[in-house]
Amino acid sequence: MKKTSRRKRIPPVEIIDFDALWKDFITEFLAETTQATLPDLWELVDWSVNPEFLEQEFINTLRGKFKIKDKRKHTDKLVKLRLLTGEDHYILFHIEVQGALELLFGKRMFMYKALSFLRYNTEEFTALTIFIAKPPDAVHLKYEHKKFGTTTTYEFNAYAVANQLEADLMASNNLFHLAVLAVKYTLDTEGDDLRRFKFKRKVYELADAKNVPLDRLHRFLTFVGEYMGLKPDLENEFQAQTPYFQQFKSEEKMYTTWRTRNMADVWYKHATGKTIQEEL
Repeated sequence: MKKTSRRKRIPPVEIIDFDALWKDFITEFLAETTQATLPDLWELVDWSVNPEFLEQEFINTLRGKFKIKDKRKHTDKLVKLRLLTGEDHYILFHIEVQGALELLFGKRMFMYKALSFLRYNTEEFTALTIFIAKPPDAVHLKYEHKKFGTTTTYEFNAYAVANQLEADLMASNNLFHLAVLAVKYTLDTEGDDLRRFKFKRKVYELADAKNVPLDRLHRFLTFVGEYMGLKPDLENEFQAQTPYFQQFKSEEKMYTTWRTRNMADVWYKHATGKTIQEEL
């Protein structure tokens, strides 16, 4: 009887949802993100008042105006903040992850401004685009239209990850800057997990050395842990060798391929004495 050869099963490639990671990061570290990218505005915000995150209804408005066929290559976070003067102010954080921008990128940003004005009836609006892949050409940072004596000009803030200096990011106590450092290292080590292993440990050690409350450190390192994804065997080795994880050495073995889920479970048990599943 002829034997049939069994094809070796290849494990599926883990897809990292950078879009969701950035959404969560800005939500968790809004003050740090604002301080690093819009310092003049940050000083005027009353941070004792909880921000309102409005991006879902904003995205629904966009869907009503544009047909989105492909997966979005950017992230939008619209936030309403209270200023020290008592006034409300809106910030649109636009995270652009693709390298080649469409020709009318500036026009798209202007449309965001116009739709926000129509939706919320306010001109108290600041827009910032964070470019992940590469610095944009100047033509993308402005929208201008002239016709029959009427001129429309719109400019917005831009923050390019590639333009940030490694030494400055390392020296900063702002977790947004360390997140940008992690992103730079991720881009620089594409296809080289051994180098990424070293850089990932470097970011963990830098963050662990900062005077950051433990709960915020956990949330930050969850972002870094997922963003700087490693192959399962290297991830297990990374967690086994990184000093940060040694505070949990008395807990159940945590070195599995399910990075975030397992890390969260161990942190929860460390704080409460029970795992999340036991609590449920």
